Amino acid sequence: LLALWVMPTIVAMSLTACGGDSKTTSTTDPVATLPTVSSPTEVVTAGDKQVVINVIDTSSISSSSSKSSKSTSSTHANWNLYLWNDTTCSALDSTDSSIDVGSWDKVDNMATGEDTYGPYWTLPVTSDSGCVNFILRNGTDKLISSDMKVDFSAFPDRTVTVVPGKSTVYDTRAAAFAAAFGVAQAKAHLVSG
Repeated sequence: LLALWVMPTIVAMSLTACGGDSKTTSTTDPVATLPTVSSPTEVVTAGDKQVVINVIDTSSISSSSSKSSKSTSSTHANWNLYLWNDTTCSALDSTDSSIDVGSWDKVDNMATGEDTYGPYWTLPVTSDSGCVNFILRNGTDKLISSDMKVDFSAFPDRTVTVVPGKSTVYDTRAAAFAAAFGVAQAKAHLVSG
């Protein structure tokens, strides 16, 4: 119903602004071009006694090519995971020296690598069942306001993806990408009334 009022109003204002008569010279309409970005595939998947946490960072996506690297770019240089075990969720291997478990002020859990879509972490776990608690941060600032959890019964492959600013854990990078970009990456459709 709103479209029935808005569209005629916009057309009328446009015609008024450019004269609206047949003597008006032709104008060039502005063209909006969105970058062509392919939906991502998984960079890595969890092996035995591992969990993989990917991030789809909408601000860093610049092309559809995926180039995996072991170092993080300056955009993600301070991004890290705060990790902890508790009585209901304790699958993180706190004895593994490659991760820090339970120290908020330490920012040692840096990304394992990254590609065009964002960084990812491969973390050691003690079991292929259970769950992992985490918070995505930039330094000690939360990038997602909620405490996050990878529940292995919900994600049996133990490979998940999150998007900064969203409190949902996604099963695949493609699902997180679709949620992050929504209508911006959708195809155009003609709507008639």
